[in-house]
Amino acid sequence: MLLQTFFCFVFIQCVLAAGKRGIGAPWDSVSSDLDKIPAGQQVSWIYNWETFVPPGGRQFEYVAMLRTAHQDDINRFYQNMPNNRVRTLLCLNEPDHLEQANLSPEQAADVWRRHCWPQKVQRGIRLGAPAITNGPQGIPWLQRFLDITRDVPPDFVTTHWYGVDGNDLIRHVQRVRDVSQKPVWLTEFAHVRDNIYDQRGLMQQVRKWMDSQWWLERYCWFGCSRGDQNNINPASRLLDKNGEMTDLAFKYVWDP
Repeated sequence: MLLQTFFCFVFIQCVLAAGKRGIGAPWDSVSSDLDKIPAGQQVSWIYNWETFVPPGGRQFEYVAMLRTAHQDDINRFYQNMPNNRVRTLLCLNEPDHLEQANLSPEQAADVWRRHCWPQKVQRGIRLGAPAITNGPQGIPWLQRFLDITRDVPPDFVTTHWYGVDGNDLIRHVQRVRDVSQKPVWLTEFAHVRDNIYDQRGLMQQVRKWMDSQWWLERYCWFGCSRGDQNNINPASRLLDKNGEMTDLAFKYVWDP
């Protein structure tokens, strides 16, 4: 028991030392934009909702994702996974959302067993459960998924949050932790108002809380792209239209 506690403590310290913050870079990101973002501060990892390594941002650890159960995503998954050398795989993006993966817990569990779990068995990759939304259907969806995958459990659970109140974010992430009793990744979050002051306020309000929770392993602001189509709104962007870091990005990268 003491040895297990020691290794848990060491793992947590390594996560904290490396920085929990991530960069969500859409599949069509410009490599030079991602190369400008400094590593070694608070930001340590990057993902692109895909299984192929993005063209830039090699200074960060890459985390792969099987985004949906569509056949083209499955085909890319088997094409890219043997070569991307990832240590962590996220499996399915917002299956509780009609416009995203849109799967029942039973359907998602089938995808998990057939495609994601074998990566853990064969390569020892850590697996993140499907990323739920903070809508009313999200946590019940996750509870059902965890119930029917007890024999093939995820290493951590994953969630998203969009709203106007940082206290609501904290309550949501804490509830995800409570119902799962697993480490948590918050892989998308932002304020929904198109106002830079609201975005800064949210980031400042929740940042230290997230960094202080040992079980909240990683989090990722949304989003990091030039185009509005990849963001909840322009004010939340970490890049401007020319690919330069915004003031919000500097706060995300540098502020403790």
